[in-house]
Amino acid sequence: MKITRDVPGERLTLEGEAPRIPPGAPALVLLVVCLPFVYQTLSGLPAAFQADAEDGQRIAAVALTLFWCGLFLSAARSVRRGARWPTGIDADRNGGELRLRECGLFGWAKREEIVPVARVSGMTVRRTSKAPSLHDPLSPRKPGPGLALTFQIRREGASDASASRDLALPVEHLDRPEEVADFALRLGAATGLPFFRIVRNDARDVEIAFRRNFEAGFGQVPANLGPADYARDAVAPAARAAIAQERILPFDPKSFRSDHRVVVRNRGAEVRFRKPLSLAAIGALPFTLLVLTGPAIFPFIHTVGATAGSETLRRLLISAFLGVFGLIFGGLAISAVASALPRSAVVDWSERSIRIRTLMKRMQIPFEAVSAVEMKCLHDVSQGKVTRHYYVCEVGIHVRDPEKGTVAYQTLVATERVPDDPDTPFKMALPLATELAKGLGVERRIADYS
Repeated sequence: MKITRDVPGERLTLEGEAPRIPPGAPALVLLVVCLPFVYQTLSGLPAAFQADAEDGQRIAAVALTLFWCGLFLSAARSVRRGARWPTGIDADRNGGELRLRECGLFGWAKREEIVPVARVSGMTVRRTSKAPSLHDPLSPRKPGPGLALTFQIRREGASDASASRDLALPVEHLDRPEEVADFALRLGAATGLPFFRIVRNDARDVEIAFRRNFEAGFGQVPANLGPADYARDAVAPAARAAIAQERILPFDPKSFRSDHRVVVRNRGAEVRFRKPLSLAAIGALPFTLLVLTGPAIFPFIHTVGATAGSETLRRLLISAFLGVFGLIFGGLAISAVASALPRSAVVDWSERSIRIRTLMKRMQIPFEAVSAVEMKCLHDVSQGKVTRHYYVCEVGIHVRDPEKGTVAYQTLVATERVPDDPDTPFKMALPLATELAKGLGVERRIADYS
């Protein structure tokens, strides 16, 4: 979207175009492609339930019918979610209206929703790491961050009930945190929301909440915003000041999804990270013996019609060939067992030490030996028929060895592996890394996804 009108404190207008291939189009194409197969299934149902039909026919007919119903429901849900695309936002405080324009699939079914600004009780503006795609192979767009807007709109009448209106959109040249803050302040002022609060401000995300009525922790939206030019990274000084300080939500152990169980006892006194034994270790343990495949089968290999010298060579070649596969699959099993073994770490401020315990190792690290807390963001790509991207963040410490003069990295805890979503692991791990670094009195480092 492009900003076509900007009158600071009074009006902000954005206009955009519909994508040539909207997000719901692939699901719609899938529905059309499957129609002939669905017709064949439905036409065969009467014969499958006749008196002389076999039980296997009835079971197959029911299974296929359920399969097609599930596929159609899933595809219809995807079409419904991706059918609407925002093409315009016009916030006019003096006119008293907020106009939200959308289009349907392939630019059809255009719709404009007009909301009195007096009914907009709140708004949230959040920067996303990836902008919604226009799915336009003829006009490719450079990947970059986007915006997620949520408007809280009071229902008509005397009721205090409200509904949320969510929009995800890219804005031209809006690619820096201070620009997101500047845009949010302009949109909040134009929508008649005079109070704001920085909910989150870190290396990856900015989130700003607005309210019509004053609440604790909220400040006044500045009036002297002045002109902005996002193409030249020019924003109002008030926007830079608003996000000058990092703001991170407190660490919540309940929302930290991981193989580890995180227990905070008397915040600032003790933190425990405990990973129990997984059943995967027991299941994969027998397969670790596959690394011995080559030597194990050598005595049992016999060849026919070979001399004594050539028979030994053939046995060695066959043993080596099978041994390579044994090493590969056995190595995978060993890796699975190692990752599933129990592990624990305790950060104890009363003893001023960190105790790390695994099945094979015991370590006690004094606080004085810790030079930094680092959050490592890891990105893994799984290639196949469908390429999947997996993201995980781990929190660890850098430990100095005064005798050797070296620094070693020790992992304390890691988030779960999340597909196609880099933001969730980052949001879970950052508060923990920040509070741990403050508690230990050391530097916090962030190694973002490469």
